[in-house]
Amino acid sequence: PLVPAALGGQLLTVIQTDAAGNPSAGAALNIPLELPPAAPLASAITSNGVTLTGTTEAGTTVIVRNAGGTVLGSAVATGTTFTVTLNPPQANGQVLELHATKGALTSVATFFTAVDSTAPALTNVVISNDGSLITGRGEAGATVTVLNPVGVAIATATVGVTGQFSVTLTPPQIDAQRLQVNQVD
Repeated sequence: PLVPAALGGQLLTVIQTDAAGNPSAGAALNIPLELPPAAPLASAITSNGVTLTGTTEAGTTVIVRNAGGTVLGSAVATGTTFTVTLNPPQANGQVLELHATKGALTSVATFFTAVDSTAPALTNVVISNDGSLITGRGEAGATVTVLNPVGVAIATATVGVTGQFSVTLTPPQIDAQRLQVNQVD
């Protein structure tokens, strides 16, 4: 640390000295008049994923982006709080990146994970001809459960990272039973 701390607008000279005591040539370092704002801190997102709230430095604008860098919304802080409307809504466990800006200065990023209130969808569900295997597509990491006609779980599996699942049925279901396949994330 620099003691005493440098003040905005100061010009410092930085010199590096090696183990033998030989100093380098000086390098100029300008201390900016203003430092970037502190990073914003998100505290809550609505269950429908539309509104993100939190705290930040007074007078800053908070910008929220998705993992791909697309801006989802921004808002100017009211006092030290912010409320950003997200478009599209983020209600499926997405990671959001937040920055606070003040003039041309931008804070470091902070991250917030959106609620996961979107039910996972099952598609392409097929049972094999011999009744021993159910395959399909779902949300990666979700649990697939097969229920018998009276609602008792008879098999489970986890959806793989590619979104595919395979559930082995023991014993095979070959008597035209009506099975139910559920997925929970």
